[in-house]
Formats: sequence, C-alpha cells, structure tokens
Amino acid sequence: MYVNAIVVIVMIAAVIIDIREHRIPNILSFFLVLFGLLYNLFDDVYMFVDSLKAVIGVFIIFLIPYNMGILGAGDIKIMMGLASVYRLTSMWSIIMYILIAGTLFSAIHLLAKGRLKSSVKRIVGDLYQLIQTGQFTQFKIKNKTVNTDTALPYSIAIASGYAVFILKEIIGVS
Repeated sequence: MYVNAIVVIVMIAAVIIDIREHRIPNILSFFLVLFGLLYNLFDDVYMFVDSLKAVIGVFIIFLIPYNMGILGAGDIKIMMGLASVYRLTSMWSIIMYILIAGTLFSAIHLLAKGRLKSSVKRIVGDLYQLIQTGQFTQFKIKNKTVNTDTALPYSIAIASGYAVFILKEIIGVS
C-alpha cells in the first residue's frame, strides 16, 4: 500500500507543477523510475526484468507522439516511472485508462476553447488522407514550443488514468 501512496504523491506533484510550469521536473520522473526498479528488484529478479521491459516499452511506444509534438518528454518519463512500478501486465491497463482520459480531457478542452468542431474536421481529413495516400503529412507538428494558452497538461490525463487503475484495484473490480 505504501507503494501506491508514494506514486500518488509523485503524480499529484507532477500535475501541480505541469499545470503551473508546463513541464514535469526530471527529479520526479527519475525518482519514480528508480523507485519502481528498486522496489521490483528487491521483490524478485523476474519482476525487475518485467519492470525494465515495461519502462523500455513505454519509451518506445510514446516516442512517436513525442516526436510529433503531441506529448512532452516529461509526460513520457512519468509514464516510464509508472511502468517501472506496475510492470508490463498492469501498464497496458494503465495506458488504456490514460488514453481514454486524454481523449475526454482533450475533447472538453477543445470544446471550452471553441475548437472541437474544427479539430474533429481536421482529424477526419487527416485520416482520410492517410487512407488515400498512406501519408500522414498534415498531422506533423513543426513547432514543438508550448502554447500555454491552448496547451493541455497531459499529466492530468496520466494521473486520471492512473487513478482509475488504482481505484479499480482498491475496490477489486476487474
């Protein structure tokens, strides 16, 4: 139970800092990665290997959205921290909850900014282009600087997805 408490504290700190500064400090991410790896190493060497695989898997999976400018490096590193603690089997569930939360928060954020309809049109057009040409060129984001007026700190989605996972674990729902 103390493991979950430590992760919750790190996630709350990450969200607060991300909202204020639009970044997640390396100290939080690296602490969580190191904590998870050591926790699993002292538990069982096989769990450590599974933890390491999860960290590498999350890095590889989210490298593409990072390179497209969709996610920040801090978002990926904090998810790597979650992966180090919860290993491969649980991380897939956490990723699904994060993606669902991210989709919902993005839709609400775009609706509040009056940009939901134009964004959906652009996404549909991009998908149509992908089907037609096999290229996704319109979706590439050239400028990786954060526009603080429109940016949505993705740590909110990460923490929300993690919260759903933990709540399901606590109440015992599969």
